[in-house]
Amino acid sequence: MTVERAVVDTSILISAALSPLGKPSLVVDRLVESGAFIFSPATFDELASRLNQPRFDRCIQAFERRLFLEKLAAVAHWVEITGNLKACRDANDDMFLETALAGNAEVIITGDQDLLVMDPFGEIRIVTASVALDMLAK
Repeated sequence: MTVERAVVDTSILISAALSPLGKPSLVVDRLVESGAFIFSPATFDELASRLNQPRFDRCIQAFERRLFLEKLAAVAHWVEITGNLKACRDANDDMFLETALAGNAEVIITGDQDLLVMDPFGEIRIVTASVALDMLAK
């Protein structure tokens, strides 16, 4: 399965920013290369607000965080969502599901059990970074 459009949740993206050698970072690098990212303003805003929290100051410089966000924003397919979808047991995760639907994603990449238990969500696979790496290698 090739992945042409993917939604990646906030925790995976923060892991990628903080640990450039981990599986989340490899996933992000491959998605950046292929231009497969999908963001909605809601999912991107959550990432930016969480990544810019002072607790990460000792792990990653502010300018590196800004570059990371700019790189993702530049390659992303942007979609609008309404916030009306109510499908996940954690309401905070509904924006990832709605973003995937609006962007015709093949996959949501996450470590969040509230999302993972929903695999598949219609035609959309919901997978971990490890599974995504295997999908992206094909």
